[in-house]
Amino acid sequence: DSIAIEWEWRWGYDPCSWDDHKNLDPDEDSISNWEEYYMRNWYSDPFRDDLFVEMDQMIGPDGEPGMFPEGAKEILYTAYDRQNLVYHLDDGKMGNESRADLIPFDEITECSWREFDELDEIYGTYFLNQTDGAIRRGIFHYGVVIYQSSMVKGNAFGHNRYQISALGMETKTDLLFLKLVSNRDVIYASAYMHEMGHTLNFNPIPGHDKNSYYPWQIGYWLNRAYKSCMNYGYMYYVVDYSDGTHGSNDYDDWERLDLGYFEGEW
Repeated sequence: DSIAIEWEWRWGYDPCSWDDHKNLDPDEDSISNWEEYYMRNWYSDPFRDDLFVEMDQMIGPDGEPGMFPEGAKEILYTAYDRQNLVYHLDDGKMGNESRADLIPFDEITECSWREFDELDEIYGTYFLNQTDGAIRRGIFHYGVVIYQSSMVKGNAFGHNRYQISALGMETKTDLLFLKLVSNRDVIYASAYMHEMGHTLNFNPIPGHDKNSYYPWQIGYWLNRAYKSCMNYGYMYYVVDYSDGTHGSNDYDDWERLDLGYFEGEW
């Protein structure tokens, strides 16, 4: 059944009988037993929710190897892990097991609301065209850190892929009102978690509109109950999804996240 004897013994399967491991998914995290076995060196567990993310990063304008802060990664690990959703980040530090890439610097990554030309090119070149890209497509979400998008500071451009722009994050660190409640690590982590949320199919998303960014906008106040980084009113200083305990107009994101949504083809 394509699974090694020792793995089956470890997880309670009978090596002497055939199991449909390519379709079995006992923890319902949209990662089949065969994929769990493929990711065994990453400590994947078929009976516990796993969330795999590949983070490719663009080389910085001064040649720095990636612009995403290490402290922001630790904040992300904590946010997911405390919900017993184990966060596996491939940022290039797993040796031969890693597939994360450094992407050549590009001052502007061209895209539009209908055409994600250069983002799709990055996705195809550095994710799908890997030696095991077809396999990883069914396991990993893909969140790339570019320097600057021609469109927005962050967006999803497919069911399993999204970007944040480092220059956009750096401009946020200079905003006075954010300096009072946030810091550079939190800004990056919150934005990355927000865009990841679009690959988890949160719908509806209160406060995710142009009238909810700032305290002088009515949407900001109408959606305060939804205490999630998906809400623009909390983005850049909250690194969490809402737990549904804040009254009316709130949603339990952790309960409603769709771990299979990223498998879609858009």
